[in-house]
Amino acid sequence: MKVLITGATSGIGKAIALHLANLGCKIIFPARNSEKAKALIAQLAQINDTTHDWRMCDVTEEITLKAFNDYVQKNHGIPDVIINNAGIYDFGTVLESSEEQLETMLDQNFRHAYRISQYWIPYLKDVKKGTIIFIGSQVTKELRTGAAAYTMAKGLLEFYAKLVAEEMRDANVGVTRIVPGSVNTPSWGDMDVPKSSFVQSEDIALAVEQIIRMKPGTWVEEIIIRTKDRNW
Repeated sequence: MKVLITGATSGIGKAIALHLANLGCKIIFPARNSEKAKALIAQLAQINDTTHDWRMCDVTEEITLKAFNDYVQKNHGIPDVIINNAGIYDFGTVLESSEEQLETMLDQNFRHAYRISQYWIPYLKDVKKGTIIFIGSQVTKELRTGAAAYTMAKGLLEFYAKLVAEEMRDANVGVTRIVPGSVNTPSWGDMDVPKSSFVQSEDIALAVEQIIRMKPGTWVEEIIIRTKDRNW
């Protein structure tokens, strides 16, 4: 099984990549940091002997993302699974958020997922199989006023994912939204937060496994994964 993952070199994406490699999957990913990408390839190679692959690519740049998709199509064919995971978090209320910040959040959390999905949808429709997974956020369920631009971008991602799901259903392509709460990833840095009680990246990887193991006729529409700590 060929799996295309964005944001694969750290956090949730890396956990998914390693977990799926343990299931025998071929992992293909774009990356901006060559050292992290090569380190991940080395880890994946130790797990299985499939030829994993990556390309230098900033997913927020339309031209380089198109080149990455073209490369994958030419060298690996159509992915069986596409996981739109890349994204970043940022703070700021509605009044504090600038239009520039909103554009950044849209680039980092929506547009690349839109462009990747739009590229592959015709191929998936043609072969009438495949899975697209969008990693969303709980801010689309409980608005976070202190992260307004991020919330707007993730909200747009959720609505887009719902539209794709409805369109691809008749083509036998499953489209799933995974909606995590606070996740223990490196993005928290040195912040004093209870990471041990957060959702772990490996938990999301397990959810991805269950999705791709489902029978072809089964559609997993949405999975919400949250910490039991009400404060997070």
